[in-house]
Amino acid sequence: MVENVEFEGAISVPEEEHKIESVADLGAVPEPQSEAIEGDTSGWPDYIRELDDLYKSNRSHVFILHGNVRDYPDNTGVSGNLTMALFDRFDDEWIVSRVEEDSKRRKVPVPDYIQKLKASNRKLKRLAAVFTVDEGLVFATSNSLAAFKDFVLRYAPNVPEDLFKPTDLMMTLQLLQEYFRVSSRVFASNYSKKLEKKLASLDPEISLTVIFQNAELCFPAGDLGSMVQDRTPIGVMQNWALNGSISSRNKIILIAPRLSDLHESLRTGDSRISTIRVRRPNLEERKEWVENYTKHIQIHPPIIGNKPRTEIVLDEEVTLDVLANGTAGMSRVQIEGLFMESWLTDTPVDMAMISRHKQRANEAEYGEIVNIKQPVGHFDLVGGHQLLKEYLTDFVLDPLLLGDKRRVTRGLLLSGPPGTGKTFLAECLAAMAKFNFIEADFSRLFGGIVGETEKKTEQFFEAIEAMSPCIVFCDEIDSVFSAGRQSPGDSGVQARMFNKVMRWLSSPARWGQVVVIAATNRPDLLDAAFIRAGRFDDILPCLPPASGDAKGRAQILEAVRKKHGYRIGKDLAETTRTANAGLGRLLYDTRIWTGAEIERLMNLAFSYAARRAVRAAKEKVKEEGIPRRDMIARIREMTRNPVITFEDWEHAMQNYMPNTRDVEHQIDLALRFCNNLEYCPEAYRPRLIELRQSKVEDGYIAVSPGLER
Repeated sequence: MVENVEFEGAISVPEEEHKIESVADLGAVPEPQSEAIEGDTSGWPDYIRELDDLYKSNRSHVFILHGNVRDYPDNTGVSGNLTMALFDRFDDEWIVSRVEEDSKRRKVPVPDYIQKLKASNRKLKRLAAVFTVDEGLVFATSNSLAAFKDFVLRYAPNVPEDLFKPTDLMMTLQLLQEYFRVSSRVFASNYSKKLEKKLASLDPEISLTVIFQNAELCFPAGDLGSMVQDRTPIGVMQNWALNGSISSRNKIILIAPRLSDLHESLRTGDSRISTIRVRRPNLEERKEWVENYTKHIQIHPPIIGNKPRTEIVLDEEVTLDVLANGTAGMSRVQIEGLFMESWLTDTPVDMAMISRHKQRANEAEYGEIVNIKQPVGHFDLVGGHQLLKEYLTDFVLDPLLLGDKRRVTRGLLLSGPPGTGKTFLAECLAAMAKFNFIEADFSRLFGGIVGETEKKTEQFFEAIEAMSPCIVFCDEIDSVFSAGRQSPGDSGVQARMFNKVMRWLSSPARWGQVVVIAATNRPDLLDAAFIRAGRFDDILPCLPPASGDAKGRAQILEAVRKKHGYRIGKDLAETTRTANAGLGRLLYDTRIWTGAEIERLMNLAFSYAARRAVRAAKEKVKEEGIPRRDMIARIREMTRNPVITFEDWEHAMQNYMPNTRDVEHQIDLALRFCNNLEYCPEAYRPRLIELRQSKVEDGYIAVSPGLER
């Protein structure tokens, strides 16, 4: 694993210090650890380890690999694809040929483990083949095909010769059906001989791994009743998945970018087909891949712009950590595309280039379904909300960092008026946890044609899973999931999406991996089942400082000042204790001010300060007789960060007015729906008590013991 080291400028490693002789030295062809069918998988990618574990436990012999399946298969930095990685794992002839060829090129002896591998497969040979729609069924090597053919013809000599070169799906299924019949007979015969201890008479066997690339084209989603040619392959695969005689030696692997593109019958719980997500690289994996890719191009430099490229040049502000963090959600191939542009334009990789590529990658993969942001910030920049910051630290941040998911909230609903900092709180949390931050707008999932909404919803869940671990923030959740699950004329589309989202929110699989934080100013509009515990464990008020809460407003002012780097004049800073002048006019105002309104007030005061400074600078420049072409640069220098004076602040206070029209009602709603009294701000507790002692729509609500204290 790559160490947490920051690099400045070009990422480069001296060749003599990290000498790599071949692809095998980078781990592309790991040494088999046993003569059994599987062997050790500790050094392999997660998806291969998961596949092996499921197969060894006899859970499945048919698998669907979905998700990031078009990426490079590991972090070695060597080009390749998922099929090559599976060949490396499951075809002995492929491994032998690659290592022998590499040894010949390097003029070194063939490793001992290759000789052992050859000897261990006298009775059992692992072979692999891949089906593609353009080439048909292709075996990993010519020796693999020859071994497969010899095995089948030994026990089924009447199989036609041309069937061993299938060019379409139906011929491939027919050939594999013949092989599975033979394989099951031979396995059963050998099993009987083992029971009778006739080990010397065991017949040779084959362990076949067959891969269907672009499986969505072979077994597409759709209504079986309306299918013609596609119906038979789907039925065949259903039967194979349930056929225990196939599982004794063989595996079938379907590869598709999206699980929803495959027929539903192949991905239901009773199909006995296991689905395995190939995830996008996380932060540490991106670091590891970039470091290994940097080593690899020193030996095998790509030719870009007629030049061999042996290093990745980074802008001064971009370190390895910044690069790895900024490419969150991108695949290895997409990150390589970033380097390609840098080489092609002969410009260092900077933040603008990273953001541009990331935006393209997200749009190409998920369209407008999700908005993946690079989280920035810290709780120190959040004014007030001390109890909410404590909650997020205790129930999200600390347990995530410590790896104890039992303490992690499965969902948090923040309720309160707009402009109280709900979005910024969630973003700061994601930045501190070093998680991806995803803004989800569920209204974008609705489509205009039949089936489009369901497909977008599935893609949304797949996108979230691909980005995990992550913080998912859903603003104005009441606009989509209000009580009443169906709109007139939508044929139940909204109800179906609602139910899918509720099942996803309840799924134990996302616990500790996907933290959902939703925001609303109208919790009364939300369906009670939607916001129950287990989906949203806690409903907490996110409120502006109470009327006259000088301390809370001062904290927000200080946070805004830090955020923008504003300078406050001494004459203004000394007015914090005066209720009718300067800062005191805000701090002790009886009206409700949200955080957004306080920030706007300070921005307005700064704008007045800047306007005053610019006018003075123009007069000074005019007096100095500076040429017109130099005036802008001179004025910019003179007005870079003007001081906000008492007059600037008074001008802003005189003209800006907070919008209190609905704020009081929204505060009442937030307090009424609060389900964890410990995190209700002290200043609002008397108000909460009063609300809970009154009659509400669902009857009398008692006050918790001790709350009055």
